[in-house]
Amino acid sequence: FSELQSQLSLALSDKINQLRDQQADEIDDCKKEHQQKLSRMQAELKADQESTIKRMEAMFQRQKRQLEARSEKEFDDLRSENESLLLDLRKTNSQKRVEKEK
Repeated sequence: FSELQSQLSLALSDKINQLRDQQADEIDDCKKEHQQKLSRMQAELKADQESTIKRMEAMFQRQKRQLEARSEKEFDDLRSENESLLLDLRKTNSQKRVEKEK
């Protein structure tokens, strides 16, 4: 009976160790799987951030070009207006000189 009890105890101990090892392997597998998921999610997040940065840079460049074009047009318009005013002023001065000379 004692021998049977010893064999059962040994078999039970072996089974417990086997189950512990199996559980440890399953835990390791879960850890690896979660780490892989985390790595994928981090890579996706980084890609999304880089894509967002690129879109924002493109939008900034587009707005910058639009602003520069608008500024150039406004500058050209002001220059034309100033040239026209200067011409008018010269004509007026010339007319006043002619009138004074008379």
